[in-house]
Amino acid sequence: RTLESLHSLLVLSAEQLSVDSLLLSSIQFDHRLVDDSSHFSLSALIDSLVSVDLEGTSQFHPNRIHLNIPRLTVRTSDQKFDNEAPLQLVYGKDGFSFPEFSLRHEAEAITLAGWFDPSGTSDIRFSLENSLLTNLKSFSRHPGFIERVKDFGGIVALNGSFAGSTKTPRFSFDLSAQGTRVGDVVFGQILARCSYAEGLSNVFVEFRNRPGEAGVPPDLLVSGIMPLNIGSVAASSSQGMDLSISSRGFPLEFLDPFIPILSNLTGTLICDVKMRGTLLSPSYEGSLSFQNAGFFFAPLGISYGLNGRLVPQGRN
Repeated sequence: RTLESLHSLLVLSAEQLSVDSLLLSSIQFDHRLVDDSSHFSLSALIDSLVSVDLEGTSQFHPNRIHLNIPRLTVRTSDQKFDNEAPLQLVYGKDGFSFPEFSLRHEAEAITLAGWFDPSGTSDIRFSLENSLLTNLKSFSRHPGFIERVKDFGGIVALNGSFAGSTKTPRFSFDLSAQGTRVGDVVFGQILARCSYAEGLSNVFVEFRNRPGEAGVPPDLLVSGIMPLNIGSVAASSSQGMDLSISSRGFPLEFLDPFIPILSNLTGTLICDVKMRGTLLSPSYEGSLSFQNAGFFFAPLGISYGLNGRLVPQGRN
């Protein structure tokens, strides 16, 4: 015999809750069930960085649950993102599926669509619109990360997709960054395209200090294919690589935040280098020139200056 009617009320309040390595705090959860439908609300602070506040309803169907979330707010220390339209989710044995929805803060927007299965195969499309690099520091409490990105500036647009699982991922993205700078050093435009599948990545990245100059080569260009180990798919040791790096005058200051043991990096890089062969037996050809380069090497506490030309050949 089945229940003719079921009503329930669940209220949860917790100062802290740890889920694996994820720390949730200031949790408030309310769930009111009437037969096959419910109303719920949730607010929580995630890793002391991002707060989430949502309210919605659910409808139970055989083998699936339909969720309607008209209000979803995500806050960081500098931003407040709200959904533009109700979020419609369907939860079943294959995870969550959702049509395209957006979270917006002023001109910035995050858009997602697809399905997500934590223990199986997912297929997600995502995009960022008018994202400000000055807000990167809001997404980490790690002092080292904050120190590296605190002087970043520029506006980023990103479109991408993720498919497969965490063990066998496939992904691709296109990125465009305008007005890119680190501190007082302006780098202009960055364009990037990247894809990865089955242990092999395809990369294209270019930097242009003056993007409006037609017919002028980029200040730095990186392109080609490169084996990568991601998830459980190991790149074959015999997989060939073909990577080209060329620069007609790239300011080394841009690399300063990405090399922790170096600081005060200055100077110019001019290069035309090709990397071929395999991971076990790589070969190099071309040349690299450093002009008025300087840096502080933290492990020894010594400042260095560098001018010169390197000519890699074969495996040397």
